[in-house]
Amino acid sequence: MEHQMINITPAYDAKGNPNFVDTKGNLIEGVYSGLDNKAYHALPALSSSGLKTFSTSPAHYYRTYLSDVERKRTLAQERTFETGDLAHKLILEPDGFYDEYAKELNPLDYPKALKTINDLVGKCCELGLKKTGKKADLIARLTDEDVNLKFYIWDCIKQEHLNSNVGKYLVDPIVWEDAHRCLETTRKHPLANELLTDGYAELSVIALCQNTGLWLKTRPDWLRLDKVVADYKTTRDASYKAFGRQAKELGYGLQQSFYTYVLSLVGVYITGFHFVANEYIKADITECYTLDEEWVISSKEEMAALLFEFDECKSKNNWYGYDAAHSLKVIREPWYSKPRTPASLKQDLKM
Repeated sequence: MEHQMINITPAYDAKGNPNFVDTKGNLIEGVYSGLDNKAYHALPALSSSGLKTFSTSPAHYYRTYLSDVERKRTLAQERTFETGDLAHKLILEPDGFYDEYAKELNPLDYPKALKTINDLVGKCCELGLKKTGKKADLIARLTDEDVNLKFYIWDCIKQEHLNSNVGKYLVDPIVWEDAHRCLETTRKHPLANELLTDGYAELSVIALCQNTGLWLKTRPDWLRLDKVVADYKTTRDASYKAFGRQAKELGYGLQQSFYTYVLSLVGVYITGFHFVANEYIKADITECYTLDEEWVISSKEEMAALLFEFDECKSKNNWYGYDAAHSLKVIREPWYSKPRTPASLKQDLKM
């Protein structure tokens, strides 16, 4: 099949200067490769995630993107990869993966290793060595007696693993194994594998909205040469009903409409948009889904309305909550919370 070329620009020139901004720091429309996550998120443009947050309420957008309220993850949390994050990198950006990440050792894989002080003391007794001192003393005493014991002492095994993986992110072994099963399940699924081949991963798209003048940005997981977008999702349940609920709750329709619109602004007209859903917790299953025409149409309408609303909030710096009018609203008691009134009492109340 003959494909129309996608005009892709490297994010940086040979000297490391950004190609996505001009000399004054203004954004330049285009499709860029090689833009790192930090630089992408710092771009002064509205993203799909930002618009989905705004769809909850303008106040939610303000809190997340504009306020100085600090609810950031700790450094330890930032270094902790979830299965979805790791599977995403492993499936979509495998080049150099093992140069950047390594599996953390699992103690369960070393059942015979000497892990505790009692284990070390017991080994010292067995070899007729002095058994007093701190853990480090016991380890030094044992390895001085027999250097090969370092292969059986847990602290030595861990240190050797760290020395062999300097500069890499060490990933929880369960997360590591989950992510690799995701890779295997996805690549074994004929359609999923096809959707995630013959294309580009993580291209960064910057465009100026023709209707509002807002700068927009997006980053499709996978853009095929035939202009089909594949969006990879990990999920607790990849079944038809469950993933449909997830798609609605997490705004996948809005995401699809936003991606499609932003790409069209730079001359890339999408011919299809599909989701690859990967279940991995209780079973290893991959399914592929696409939104029906009615959902796509309603999402386009929602996106257009939200962009205008966002532009108004931004221009007025008015990031209200759920009701722009701040009106008094009457609420009805939910039917499921109403008390069950005995029939006899109902009769008495009528008299």
